[in-house]
Amino acid sequence: ELSTQIADEGKRLLQFHQNIGVTIMMGGTNADKERKQMGTGGPGPQTLLVATPGRLEDHLYNTPGFRARFNDLRTFVLDEADQMLDMGFRPTITKILAALPPPATRQTLLYSATVPKEMQEIASRALRPGDQQRFVDCVGEGAEQTASKLEQFWLTVPLDSLLPAMWNVIAGQIATDPNHKIIVFFVTARCTQFFAEFFNAGGIPVMDIHSRKSQSARTKTSEKFRDAKHAVLFTSDVSARGMDYPDVTFVLQVGAPSS
Repeated sequence: ELSTQIADEGKRLLQFHQNIGVTIMMGGTNADKERKQMGTGGPGPQTLLVATPGRLEDHLYNTPGFRARFNDLRTFVLDEADQMLDMGFRPTITKILAALPPPATRQTLLYSATVPKEMQEIASRALRPGDQQRFVDCVGEGAEQTASKLEQFWLTVPLDSLLPAMWNVIAGQIATDPNHKIIVFFVTARCTQFFAEFFNAGGIPVMDIHSRKSQSARTKTSEKFRDAKHAVLFTSDVSARGMDYPDVTFVLQVGAPSS
């Protein structure tokens, strides 16, 4: 979802730069189809390539001629860098970096909402030597972590009361705000699907996104929610980073988040 969003924004920004193309590669889609679209083996000399880590690694190591197209790589960007460089993605990112030209030959940019010390240590593998690195804080240490006027609350309920409590909160939001746009986060994909099926069967229509759905279904649902005037979206943490959904009125986290 995030890759699609970035690629769409890239196309809008580059609409008057006809010599620069935008290519997207992501897991959950047909890799062979991507190889056919590449034609001669990879992005052209003036290309913005947006890719998920697993699919980029696949093409770098398994698509003939693809890696050679990166010999003139000018800029390498890791979005949501703290997540990309944690233990889950680190092996894939390490293999991608090993297949690319050395850091001294390119500009490397790491973007993240949080910058733990661990990330700064790991980032040294991707960036140029220390005296050539720059850290840019776009927020400032004194800034509040959430909007100052954002009302926040929590409910602690027994497990057998979780469903009715959730139902009452969501139904109340729908009843009081005709322009409601609600996102409900769940800890796992199974929980997301279970509660979505329950609410839909109970008369409150909801959309759902989680990792057990196909990429095409997730993309369709994401676009539908983004364009909706009023809607409810149930989602796992696949939507927790970087997604731009306009006019959201209420966010609910069900269960303690994993991070």
